[in-house]
Amino acid sequence: DSEQNNKNFRREIGLNEHFIIIYTGAHGVANNLNYVLEAAKILTNENIMFLFVGDGNKKAALLEKVKSAKINNVKFLDPIPKNRLYKYISMADVGLATLKPTNYLKTTYPNKVFDYMACKIPCIIAIDGVIRNLVESSNAGMFSNPNNPNSLVSAILKMKQMTKTSRKQMGENGYKTIVDSFNRSICTKKLIDQLTQLNWYMNSKEKLLRKIDKYWFVSTLIRSFRPPSLKFDLNGKKNRACFSKALLESGLMGDIIDIGSGPIKDGNTKGLSNEIIYRRKTLDYIKNSGVDIVGD
Repeated sequence: DSEQNNKNFRREIGLNEHFIIIYTGAHGVANNLNYVLEAAKILTNENIMFLFVGDGNKKAALLEKVKSAKINNVKFLDPIPKNRLYKYISMADVGLATLKPTNYLKTTYPNKVFDYMACKIPCIIAIDGVIRNLVESSNAGMFSNPNNPNSLVSAILKMKQMTKTSRKQMGENGYKTIVDSFNRSICTKKLIDQLTQLNWYMNSKEKLLRKIDKYWFVSTLIRSFRPPSLKFDLNGKKNRACFSKALLESGLMGDIIDIGSGPIKDGNTKGLSNEIIYRRKTLDYIKNSGVDIVGD
């Protein structure tokens, strides 16, 4: 029985009577763990234990802060191999993921979140980005403002006050999400499909560029691949302007558009006239990329 195994393991490591918040992974600058210690200090009298598993260049400083601030509800463990780490995650009540609140980390999907989901425990995410969207949309946990330790305190207390059944359901939701959407077989097939499409796209694009290389701007505006899935009616000035904007936004920039004497620049379509010229080869190329075009 997995529940009994978790109880036995809690007892084995001396945490049988606590509500356990687990953090696994790096203890570095980007991980914002001082934020967690500030919350732990506020929750000293709540029978909550913060369990940190891992290492990093800020671990010594974190240990020193715990000692100097007399934070008595935090325990640090050395890194544990993945094939044993699941036992520690499974016996915890909540998994925690934190990062510094900077823009470049908003697109991060921390591995630890998927570990928590795989072990069917709910998450608290102190990262305002794509991982927050994933956890909230799948109802697998809660968000905490990474700028405010009191927000983390509030989220933890809400988790603690929930019924065990409700927390278990959150864990099940997370598990279902990774099985349905992040299964290795499914993800591998998607990647292969994208690479196959990208290979066709780049080969086709190179041929097109060679045919219209008299337009000097073409060679300097090769953009990253973003498959279009659009439908446009090119009859009329307004429609042509919308089509141009859509191409710009999709990544199919001025390298495949000729507007009179030059390309659209910086998304500016103000003052466009009916003299916008979409070369026949360009239109054929775009249609072959999956865009349905009506009109001339």
